[in-house]
Amino acid sequence: MSMIEELKELGVRADEGIDRFGGDEELYVELMEDVVTEIEAHEVLCCFESGDLDTALANAHCLKGALGNMCISPLYEDYEAIVRLIREGDAEAAKQRTIEMLPVQDKILECIKKYL
Repeated sequence: MSMIEELKELGVRADEGIDRFGGDEELYVELMEDVVTEIEAHEVLCCFESGDLDTALANAHCLKGALGNMCISPLYEDYEAIVRLIREGDAEAAKQRTIEMLPVQDKILECIKKYL
């Protein structure tokens, strides 16, 4: 099985993502390394735990954009909700949503790293 097929099984709209890059599957796969880097560099849960909501918002917003561009829908939707909840002043719900999505994020990262 390929990275693309495994990602699809995890809910990633990989075909749509590849289309965004002119149908260049190789480029899409190469850019997955950047996805790993962005997720690891913009940790959100630790920001909630330290009470730094400004950085939690900035990190979640950054990830929302990066994941949306790659059509990594499960994570994009979660980060979109996290951003919305923080902006609405419900940091506790945003933190809970972050905690709940981490297993999915971990599976997607594990899949990508397996092929890098």
